Amino acid sequence: MIEGGCLCGCIKFVVDQALEDISYCHCSICRKSSGSAFAAYGATLIRNFKWLLGEDRLSEFKVSDDLIKLFCSSCGSTLVTHHQSEPEIYHVSLGCLNNTAKLKPQYHQFFNSKANWYQADDDLPKYREWPDA
Repeated sequence: MIEGGCLCGCIKFVVDQALEDISYCHCSICRKSSGSAFAAYGATLIRNFKWLLGEDRLSEFKVSDDLIKLFCSSCGSTLVTHHQSEPEIYHVSLGCLNNTAKLKPQYHQFFNSKANWYQADDDLPKYREWPDA
């Protein structure tokens, strides 16, 4: 079981299964929404995800017809990214998790869009776009 929540603590959630498809996304949307060089995500089926506290404080931002960011309306922490093209999956923001010791990133995506001031020092695969594209 993996627990997480927002910066101010008014939203808490739990994921009942191990996260999969753990990645770093360097697209401009993820850079801007995270305020950093990339965003880190792990995927889970929505049925394995449960809001424990503060679901009424949750807000959403529709980035595009396919992409929705769920965030805390108080502190602004982006908690989940949801692609409408993957209706059963949440991409959970790894930075909002409390216990991440067993998580191992698998790849970088949209690496050609990375911030020019960021240098990746790992041996993970680096995809131009989506890994399966």
